[in-house]
Amino acid sequence: MPPVDMLGSWGNSISAPYALISTQEATTAPAPMRDRAFAVSIAGLLDGYEQLDQENWDGYDAAPITTQTLRYARALVRAIPDTFGLPDIAPSGDGSIGLEWVLDAGHLHKLFLDIGPGEVWRAYWSLRDGSFGRLPGKGFDFERSKVLTVLFANLSGLPNVAVRR
Repeated sequence: MPPVDMLGSWGNSISAPYALISTQEATTAPAPMRDRAFAVSIAGLLDGYEQLDQENWDGYDAAPITTQTLRYARALVRAIPDTFGLPDIAPSGDGSIGLEWVLDAGHLHKLFLDIGPGEVWRAYWSLRDGSFGRLPGKGFDFERSKVLTVLFANLSGLPNVAVRR
C-alpha cells in the first residue's frame, strides 16, 4: 500500500521501508529536539550566502542563490531537528543549497536535503541495507515543519512516531 500524501504530491517517491503517513497522525510526532547551541550553530551555516546572489559566482556559470532561496533555506534549517547533528552544507551550481549528513553508525547511512532553487526542497537518503527513499516538499509552514520532524524521527528509529513499515 503506498504512503498517504502529506505534502500534496509524493509522485512515486518513497522507496525506503519508512513512510510518513497522514498529517493528522504526524501531529503525534515529538517536537524537534534541539539545544540552544545547536540552534545557533545551524542558523550560522548560511552566513555569507548572500554573496552568491549573482550569476557565475563560482567561475563555472553557476546559477545565483537567490534571496528567495536563501530566505526559504533559513526557514527550513530552523526547523531541522538535531537528531543527526550539524550537516555539511554547500551551494550548488543550479542555484540550490545542499545539506548532507553521513552517519558512522545506525541503519541510516546518508541523508541529503536539497533546498531550492526557490521554495522547494527534496530529501533523499540511503540506509545501510541498501534501500533508499526520497521525499519532495514545497512551501513552508508549521505543518511542513512537522514533516521534517517525522522524517528525521523515522530515519533515526525513534519510537512512537507515525510510520508505516
